[in-house]
Amino acid sequence: IAGREIYEAQGFPITKSASLDSADIHPLTHSYTNYAKQVSKIWSSYEKPVIIGETGWDHTFYEPGMPGYLALYHNTLWVTLATGSAMSPFWWAYSGRLNDHIVSSQLTTLRKFTDQIPFARLTAVAPLEISIADGRGYAIKSNEMIFGWVVNSDTDVAGDAIQISTLKPGKYKLKLFHTWRGEFIQDKEVESPSGSLSIKLPYLHTTGSHANYVGSDMAFILEPIAPEPPKASNKMSKKRK
Repeated sequence: IAGREIYEAQGFPITKSASLDSADIHPLTHSYTNYAKQVSKIWSSYEKPVIIGETGWDHTFYEPGMPGYLALYHNTLWVTLATGSAMSPFWWAYSGRLNDHIVSSQLTTLRKFTDQIPFARLTAVAPLEISIADGRGYAIKSNEMIFGWVVNSDTDVAGDAIQISTLKPGKYKLKLFHTWRGEFIQDKEVESPSGSLSIKLPYLHTTGSHANYVGSDMAFILEPIAPEPPKASNKMSKKRK
């Protein structure tokens, strides 16, 4: 197994400007692209399972307790899943830097999504290139399903469209997952007649009198639907006279 330590202030791209206004790239964008590049590099170079054995505080842009710290931890979990890591990253922190009902509960949210993925039964597993306007997308494909994650830390992914190509033509079952709420918010059938697909993300997830903002990222699962077998003919053969 190929292991990697990622402490972002120790040699990885990180925002070093004094303020967000003067930063060339948003700190959260720098962060999740660091993980994506490292996991992808090991995947393609060593062709072995990849793990992030150490990462996290105190080599992060945000301090524990800041909203950005929670978002950074959240993004780390999702981008490593969607780029092919064999385990969730080991966040090298404890006490108030990790163990509270807000930060550590992100693992429970991730688990609700991964429970729907039969990892041990997936075949022909490989990274899949996807895109989303003004953001970034990451995905893993297999013969059985595709799962992925899209993100835009500058604004959000509300109302954006995920573009996926190199699909087999046919019908698919699409499940959209709200990564902050920890809930599948859409389950429907979509069709790719030509091998490409555009998935429109919602603006709000509305349930009853509640409206839940989609936010800066979203995960999805795409499963091929087996075509229905041809129906048997009801015509009776004519008897010979």
